[in-house]
Amino acid sequence: MGLPIVALIAFFVQFAKLGLLDTHLALILAYQTFNLPLVIWILRGFVDAAPVDIEEAAQVDGCSRLEAFTRTTLPVIMPGLLAIAILSLIFCFNDFIFATILSISNARTTTVFLFGFFSPERGLEWNYISAGAMLVMIHVLVFSLLVQKYLIRGLTFGAV
Repeated sequence: MGLPIVALIAFFVQFAKLGLLDTHLALILAYQTFNLPLVIWILRGFVDAAPVDIEEAAQVDGCSRLEAFTRTTLPVIMPGLLAIAILSLIFCFNDFIFATILSISNARTTTVFLFGFFSPERGLEWNYISAGAMLVMIHVLVFSLLVQKYLIRGLTFGAV
């Protein structure tokens, strides 16, 4: 995800003024700012494809609006929710520049932590980098395996 450097400068200045540098909240806000438009854009196709008649029938049968949504619409858009969750997770895990600039020591992400295994004196410490990369991949792999039956359907169903 090509994040513009101009936005990084604006985030840095605002977070410095608010005292949010090197906090998890700063990273959450930055990632949310760039992932939210993608989430809305992809989920719009799923919500538009969900039949309104089923939700209205549930309301006629006595369900509240929230119950009708959770019992009828939510199961229809669940593949899209899971697919976009995986994409957002991968985008956040792969980010390096925002995590490097907005976090120093307290709120480091795994990619920034792995970058710490490089030094001019020792060079690249491949054994630590490989072990760390494996640990990073396990999170995304386990999550993807848990929702794999929804993944293909979620990536193709919402296309209009």
